[in-house]
Amino acid sequence: MSVHAVLQYLKYRLIARGRHGTHSPFVYAFVEAMGRRDSPQPATNTVSPLLSTAHGRLLNRIAYHYDYRSILDLEHAEYFDNHTRQYDMVLFREHKPGMWLPMLHKMVFAVKKNGVIAVPGIHKSAEATAAWNNLRGHGAVRLSLDLYSIGLLFFSDDFKVKQHFVIKGG
Repeated sequence: MSVHAVLQYLKYRLIARGRHGTHSPFVYAFVEAMGRRDSPQPATNTVSPLLSTAHGRLLNRIAYHYDYRSILDLEHAEYFDNHTRQYDMVLFREHKPGMWLPMLHKMVFAVKKNGVIAVPGIHKSAEATAAWNNLRGHGAVRLSLDLYSIGLLFFSDDFKVKQHFVIKGG
């Protein structure tokens, strides 16, 4: 783990909030649903098996809870150039943080309004943290969740005010 990642983790531990530390009904419900050990689990892996076990479990829970059926795994940067359909969930890859913002510009129209873009490794390096900050500042992003090892971007118009939360979990 790099010095940057350690410092980011310490910062995360200081400011991360649980469900009671947020003033958003959506985030409260999200933390409640994703953090409960007794919540229903998906029977099969609906998200890419290439993700780490921790990320895969969380993303499977999200897909199951929100009934996401169309999931796009952007393993290669050139893969997203020809997509015309919309997806419930899009998975970015952590090994290319320099490509995250250009990918968001192209994929923002391919994510359904109630969908999510998942970005693993948002604090793995200084470049990744800077790229994450650019992503969450994008005009189309209405809600961003920082779970330290993964970031989630939501686009629903139901979020009237742009919000960012650092939450425990994931």
